[in-house]
Amino acid sequence: MFAAGTGIAPFRGFIQERAAQLVCGREVGPAILYFGCRSQKDFLYSDELEKWSKIGAVL
Repeated sequence: MFAAGTGIAPFRGFIQERAAQLVCGREVGPAILYFGCRSQKDFLYSDELEKWSKIGAVL
């Protein structure tokens, strides 16, 4: 998955679903998100992405 700035919004739903599947004990295949932004303040959903990365919903 590739996203820049607000372009991450549609991918957020995909990753949320993957996280929900993992919480229910289902297996999901690997997913890599490439996200770019100009500065740290533009890093949308950073807390969520970090949490999802820790549980394996996205790399």
